[in-house]
Amino acid sequence: MSSFNTRVNNLTDNITKNEKLILEYLDKNRTMAVSTSVHKIAKEIGIAPATVTRFAKKLGYSGLQELKIDLAKLDSKKAENNHEYYSESDTVDKVVLKYINIFGNLIKSSKDLLNESDLEDLVNAILPAEKVYVLGFGESRMMAADLCYKLLDINKSCVYSLDGPNISSNIIHITSKDILLIISFTGEEKPLLEAARLAKNKGVKIASIVRFGKTPISQISDFCLHTQVTQEKMSLNSMSSRFSAFILTDLIYLCLALKNYQNVEDYIKLQREVIKVM
Repeated sequence: MSSFNTRVNNLTDNITKNEKLILEYLDKNRTMAVSTSVHKIAKEIGIAPATVTRFAKKLGYSGLQELKIDLAKLDSKKAENNHEYYSESDTVDKVVLKYINIFGNLIKSSKDLLNESDLEDLVNAILPAEKVYVLGFGESRMMAADLCYKLLDINKSCVYSLDGPNISSNIIHITSKDILLIISFTGEEKPLLEAARLAKNKGVKIASIVRFGKTPISQISDFCLHTQVTQEKMSLNSMSSRFSAFILTDLIYLCLALKNYQNVEDYIKLQREVIKVM
């Protein structure tokens, strides 16, 4: 899946009437649009040029030109993905093939949504933090717990709690020397947003792993990484948010470990010696 398709698919529930017109135009005139000016595109659609430019930026591009570069990479015909959905007639071989195909596409899509400089900024913010507070809600709690275990494995102090709706109580002791990392699939869960506001008022840096697009949690965050989001039924894509979040938490873990390699290596050796004694 191209970067353009990935970004668009993650905004399907958050686009305006004019933005739908832009997408329809780009879909019908893909080849021509690549070499067409923003003013001509806007004129043919019947909207202001600034609306086209703003939409390109909403998709995460620097402007229309960068969007058109991605658009040019698309095939002129839409390829049907025959491996995406399951059916009761699928053999074991077909299930395996579809499983591998879907997750291969999800890895590519996650790469499309990832800005490496954002990842590096987040890692550099976590390194000097005294503690990392990790919060999740609903299904994202699994990813939050997983990240906390990863951080503890490399001797990074981490705080995580399985408590339910009263999440804010979990960060009552957080200080400006710590960092709060929120994992949210919708970017709108009220308990997580309340916790973020509480931490923000204490001068704490906020990081989030959240669905692509403008959300309350991404807006309050100082650092933000985006997950892939799809909602198809009877498809492994229903797991895409979780898988995408696991990719990002793994990358955070790996980058932190490599930036502090010697200390991490020494800590792992110490762990192994303790295990041998036990």
